[in-house]
Amino acid sequence: MGQNNIPSKEDFLRAKAAGEKDGRGLSQVRKEVLNRFKDKGVHEFMLFYSRKADSFGAYIFYERDSQINEAVENGLAAEIESSIYEGLENVGRGAQESISVKFEFDSHENVVRNYESDYYNRLR
Repeated sequence: MGQNNIPSKEDFLRAKAAGEKDGRGLSQVRKEVLNRFKDKGVHEFMLFYSRKADSFGAYIFYERDSQINEAVENGLAAEIESSIYEGLENVGRGAQESISVKFEFDSHENVVRNYESDYYNRLR
């Protein structure tokens, strides 16, 4: 940092490079998962990386609340989890057994009902 704790141009460039590295391949995995599972009730999917925790957060939103338990019972949730691990491995984020992912399953219904349809508020 420069004078008066003002970030320098180099500080901004380093932060931008770190952000790009953290997000590398995540949009591709998101696109693949949505394409594969959209017709099975997945309404939205978000994937984030935490450098501090060295892990990923995967947020899968079905269309309706009732689909959350149905997906566990019929194996869809496990299939989605496996697909996310495969996708992360395919984009070079590490071997499946070395990747840490925290999964959260929720519904669009819940986001509408409790978060005024705002996914950002739901994720906070």
